[in-house]
Amino acid sequence: MRVSPAPSFSKQNLLDHDSKSVSPTVSEMMRDLSSVSANDIQFPKVLANDDEVDEQTLMQVEVVNSDLVRKSLRSELASKSTFLTQRWQAALVAGSVLLALACGIGGLAYWIASPRVITQPYLLWGESCYMNSRSCDASRMLWCPAGTCLCLGDFTWNATAQNCSCGQYQRWNGIVCQGYGYFGDPCNSIPCRPTLKCTIVTNQTCTTRQDICSCDNTTYLDTTSGSATIGQCIARLTYNSDCKTNFDCQDWLGLTCTEVSAGTQCQCSSTAYWNGLTCVQNALGGEPCNTSIPCDTTRGLSCGSGICQCDPYNYWDNVTTSWCQKKKTYAVSCQYDFQCNTTVNLSCPANSTGCNCYSTSYAYMCDCQAGSFWDGQRCTGQHSFNGTCPGQYACSSNLVCYLGHCICPGNMAWGNVTANTCGCPSPTVWNSTSSTCV
Repeated sequence: MRVSPAPSFSKQNLLDHDSKSVSPTVSEMMRDLSSVSANDIQFPKVLANDDEVDEQTLMQVEVVNSDLVRKSLRSELASKSTFLTQRWQAALVAGSVLLALACGIGGLAYWIASPRVITQPYLLWGESCYMNSRSCDASRMLWCPAGTCLCLGDFTWNATAQNCSCGQYQRWNGIVCQGYGYFGDPCNSIPCRPTLKCTIVTNQTCTTRQDICSCDNTTYLDTTSGSATIGQCIARLTYNSDCKTNFDCQDWLGLTCTEVSAGTQCQCSSTAYWNGLTCVQNALGGEPCNTSIPCDTTRGLSCGSGICQCDPYNYWDNVTTSWCQKKKTYAVSCQYDFQCNTTVNLSCPANSTGCNCYSTSYAYMCDCQAGSFWDGQRCTGQHSFNGTCPGQYACSSNLVCYLGHCICPGNMAWGNVTANTCGCPSPTVWNSTSSTCV
């Protein structure tokens, strides 16, 4: 018995190589292998009649055309608008595209920010350049912001040094060019401008100390509007120079800013005069004087006969006060005659005059001379017979003061024996015990 496969599983049915119509689908080319069993190809019947069957080898062959299958699969996916590649392939392609795009953008930005290196000599300040290029000499702190080489930041061009640096009287503080201090500015961390001096401010603690820029003792701050030296310390002014404050004048010469008819000028004080070099103290009591050397009028002095002296009612006290003092009156202690009021006949005797008129006389006391007495206003001569008297000291010769008049004592008579003298009439004599003529 000859066995052949069932018609539905013939080689023609499995794969038709001669088909010229449309491309077969995957389902038409591939069959489910589990759908064919041994019963389908009648193995039991064959084995039951093995004596009638020649020895044969039964083989099922599946032939697959790989190219055709791939083409068919692509056609089927294309008809369904489905990607023809696998997901990892698509992700790889997308990543490559994005990476290339990023690299392109980065390269363009770098090219813009970093132009091509200029091989020509670097440009100097003020020369034309390509904006944001490196053509300006960066070693000189130059750059090109807008077509011209300029200094960076607030640097300025130093034509002498041929580079950009902080300006005159400036210093770099790490951030900007900081100007030197003006008058009154702190100077702990920055120098003062020329002519100014960093001065320690007094009455400060160590934690609050702040030194300031100021003028030294020989200069003053020029505040004159329009002056070429305004804001600078200039030399202090000399005699007769126009001034504004005392600080403007050379005070070490005795000058002060004084109001005069022409305004305010550096002048000597009222107690001094200008000798051509400095202020000199006006002449004092007893010193020579003239039109060029005045006396110190503030002390009560005036120039008389070429000598500075006080008026007649005062004396020059050169011992204690160096001023004209009022002359001393009667019974006041003294050292020299000129201290006593000589206009009223007082003097300063080195020894007692014995006047006792009315105070007891002693040495170095303003006193009247012998034969006179102090009447309350001046030294006057003792009174004669019948003159008024406040006391015995006011009566002359041998007169006595009785009931306010100078009279002869006892029973003496005035002028009977000797003129202007009290005497006893002849032949009587004066008895001192009984104070009568006997």
